[in-house]
Amino acid sequence: MRTALLLACALPMFVAVGVGAQEPVAHVRGGDGKWLEVPVESADGRTTVRLTPQLAGGATATIVLDKPEWMRLEDSLPPMIMSAAIGERVLPVEGGLDLGAWGATPPPIRLTVADDGNPVDPASIEVRGLPAAARVDVGALGPPQKTGEVTITLPELAAGVYDATLCLADLSPQANTLRVPLRLAIMGLRVAADGSGVTLVNGHSEYTMANGAHVPLTIGPGGPTAYVTGQVGGTFFFPREVGRVEVLQDTAEVKSCRVTTKIGDADGKPLEMAGRFEVDLTVRSDLPCLLARSRCFNEVADGEVYTFWGWLAGGGFETVEGPQEWLGAYQNVGKVGWVYLPPTGAGRPGIGWISPLMFQQSRFNTMLLLTDPTRIATKKGEAVSMDFAIMPAESAEQVAQVAAQLDEMGVWGKTQEP
Repeated sequence: MRTALLLACALPMFVAVGVGAQEPVAHVRGGDGKWLEVPVESADGRTTVRLTPQLAGGATATIVLDKPEWMRLEDSLPPMIMSAAIGERVLPVEGGLDLGAWGATPPPIRLTVADDGNPVDPASIEVRGLPAAARVDVGALGPPQKTGEVTITLPELAAGVYDATLCLADLSPQANTLRVPLRLAIMGLRVAADGSGVTLVNGHSEYTMANGAHVPLTIGPGGPTAYVTGQVGGTFFFPREVGRVEVLQDTAEVKSCRVTTKIGDADGKPLEMAGRFEVDLTVRSDLPCLLARSRCFNEVADGEVYTFWGWLAGGGFETVEGPQEWLGAYQNVGKVGWVYLPPTGAGRPGIGWISPLMFQQSRFNTMLLLTDPTRIATKKGEAVSMDFAIMPAESAEQVAQVAAQLDEMGVWGKTQEP
């Protein structure tokens, strides 16, 4: 709670305030930033401060009446976060607070806050940018202490990635404010109410497969998209709309679902027979990527199935062999284990694509993922499967690390079976 009365005033003017102080003292800071003590007049319960441009030295002035002993007027620095934790997890405090992934009701955030000049203002502490307000417990924080403990209880949140801001100010006349980026993922699986799609969230990003052109898989909120193509008996077909979403696993550690799609031709017209697609999507608390397994079913007659994923763009691409350039032609990249596609523009994420299958660049300077061989003899009623992992990424090194983690875990072959 502020014990001084603060006023910002345009000049020239005089201020008359009834503060009831026994021996009022006024400090004035003008436009030049300097603090001056000024005489005051007290009569009949009123305190009068007379200001002139010469006295204040600027077009505006800040006035402090009855300054408490603990207040430091010359203070230009905001408070600091000395330590942070959520649940049993200690958080780095440099560059923002990444809370990681949690269930719908995360554990409380515990902070130690401090200020070198003035106490932290308990009333200033808030989290902005969440769909509901967080509850803040400041304990004994307040003047004259310059250090204190804060507990923030987050509201119950739907599955998603949230970017918010933690704000806290000091009790200086300037109310120096610290604004800290706060990122939180609520791990989960969210099926659209009308069954038209599904969103999965882990601690790294979110992924959506929903109705749209070829029922795209969207990597990150509003990010790049990929889609699957099939060919059976000479007929090319594509996902046309989501037919069904089936939840396969829903635990604190694993969220998994199966998306079955209706199919159509290249023009989007429905096809009665040819094949069908099933796509299993999985996020895990111990992985920063989405795991996917698609199956292209042959529903015509014994014959060859041709299926692939595409068409992801990038500012060039990188493999274990280093940066590569687009050739503007269909060219096998090979079974290189992973590719990194740098961002194509400002505000767009890079993409990491990891798979034991065959990568190929297209004549449109986009990346494809194919089976090997590309055409596989398949009996009627059986399917050709494709496994991969995909994620927003900032560098080839990050993608290589995740690829190594997947290899160590033996993920390929352990993806959800039909």
